[in-house]
Amino acid sequence: MLHRHQIDSAGRSLPAIEAVVARGYWSGIRKCPPSALHKQSDIPEVTRTLLSNMVGPATDQVLTGKASSGKTPCVVEFVDAVREEGIPILALRVDHVPRCLTTTPTDLGKQRSEGISHAMKFSDLSRDLKTAYRGSNVARRVERFDGWTDRALSKNAARGAYSHAETVQEYYNLCNEFMVFGWGESLHFAPLKPGESLSDAKIGHQRSMIAKLELKEGMTVVDVGCGIGGPMRQVAREAGVRVVGVNNSEIQLQKARLLNGEAELDHLVDCVASDFMDMSVFEDCTFDRGYAIESTCHAPDKAGAFAEIFRVLKPGSLFWGQEMCMTCKFDPNDSRHAAIKQNLMHCVALRDIATMDEVNRALESAGFHVIESADRGIEEGPSTPWYRPMESRDGTPGNALRRIPLGRKVYIGMAKVAEALNELPRGSAEVIRLMDRTAKAYVAGGRTGVFTPLYCFLARKPA
Repeated sequence: MLHRHQIDSAGRSLPAIEAVVARGYWSGIRKCPPSALHKQSDIPEVTRTLLSNMVGPATDQVLTGKASSGKTPCVVEFVDAVREEGIPILALRVDHVPRCLTTTPTDLGKQRSEGISHAMKFSDLSRDLKTAYRGSNVARRVERFDGWTDRALSKNAARGAYSHAETVQEYYNLCNEFMVFGWGESLHFAPLKPGESLSDAKIGHQRSMIAKLELKEGMTVVDVGCGIGGPMRQVAREAGVRVVGVNNSEIQLQKARLLNGEAELDHLVDCVASDFMDMSVFEDCTFDRGYAIESTCHAPDKAGAFAEIFRVLKPGSLFWGQEMCMTCKFDPNDSRHAAIKQNLMHCVALRDIATMDEVNRALESAGFHVIESADRGIEEGPSTPWYRPMESRDGTPGNALRRIPLGRKVYIGMAKVAEALNELPRGSAEVIRLMDRTAKAYVAGGRTGVFTPLYCFLARKPA
């Protein structure tokens, strides 16, 4: 039974909302009558009491709460504890369960539910962030990342003092674990159909790519900028080909190798640390096929990136790519359009954002023959905007709260609490703020129609 109860600062009942939110206090875990509710000034004490009655950290995971012997045990999801417009907010979700649960892995496995699975996912996030950040000053790293455009335009940049590859690497090293937590193992956009989940859309998009590449067993395929290997594993699993992923982020490579092993695909997939601008670790004409999903958009020289991919492909090989592009609606003389482009470049670590024609010309200059190309963000027939998962839960079944604006705001506050409890590395909230700004930039680009992350092409290296 889920208790949905909201109380305002004057102690009045408000309509139920999706997450249990108490303005100023929350006593649901102890099932106190309204007359016994706490005052706003008691929030710190309420938080301490709440924590003392739980097994595990009070962060965004499902926890066991038991006020005292004889009380009904309940599963509590800690959502937030922040101040909004001067009013302290403690947001919880309380589910009563038949018997008291424990948080040991064995018990969680026996009593698995969507909520408990989410608990374990957050626990994994906490562990993985601590591994990825390795005690570094995360807030200072985010601040430094935010200054990358100034460094790129400085006089020192012309003398080789700025490396865009390092900026891109830092972007993914900072954001990777939160990306996976919020978006899944396949870190890319996909065309959406009404009533289709984001996960299903990404799988369908990958299958379309597999079909376009005409993959056959025995082939060796290069995944240029493989991320943590979500598409790579799907390609290997479905097509039975060997896939070699290329990435210059050691954080992502470590994650990819771990997930490859868990998927029991080590015999079909491999990960190589390399910058795709210089894949000298591979001989000429090594691969039968290649693909690049939202990776070469980071290239400081797109034609140079395509030329290097051209080099490592065998004659006659097919190459499929997905690029982030400015659309034909983009007007460089429109100040709003220019601001949207600049914001996207800054937030996503893009040195520039090419037009679709510029992508085609870069492919041709590298030697490729472009077979077909299209903006898959614009589909014939009913469709859902590609940016909808970052804007609303409507239209995409199962869309996580953490992807939309309200959820991102909640997670920023929750991260602050988790940092104070040493459950997340300090500075994690600043990374979520960066990703919130990035999501807003994507939505602005999508809403105006001046930007697409779904310019897809199929090209061939002449035989």
